[in-house]
Amino acid sequence: MAHSTQRGVHDIEQELLFQLNDKLVAHDSEGFEAGQGKEVKVVSDFIAQRGTMEDVNERLHMVWYALKMSARPIQHAEREFFSTLKQVPVIAVVTKFDVFVQDTLQELEEAAEEEGREVDEDELEARATEIAESRFKEYYSAQLEDLPFPPKAIVILSRSE
Repeated sequence: MAHSTQRGVHDIEQELLFQLNDKLVAHDSEGFEAGQGKEVKVVSDFIAQRGTMEDVNERLHMVWYALKMSARPIQHAEREFFSTLKQVPVIAVVTKFDVFVQDTLQELEEAAEEEGREVDEDELEARATEIAESRFKEYYSAQLEDLPFPPKAIVILSRSE
């Protein structure tokens, strides 16, 4: 599968097959952007149907719920999705954490420049990571874990991973 930064059209019923692992079959849905409540229903209905299938080859075994790490908190769509029990485990996968750390680093560099302070780059990078991790806990993991049916696990991915 090729990597793309472009948002495409996704049909959750369409199977995505992997050349290196023919045992893995994935399904990709449209994102849950603001105002897209119908997509939450489409995905929830798909999980309900495929999560209970008798044929193990057709059954859905796990959901990877991707969230792009940004300054925004958990949205209504995420709250709606995690407010009902799913028939399969859901793993929240938070992407682009490295970009969020870089954005935080830039904020710190700009603040230091405005104040006319000299800063040690290594210390600044460590502080940016610390702040990003703190924001992650406050705006993502804590909020997800407080939902009625939180994900079974939360995984953070960076470009290097």
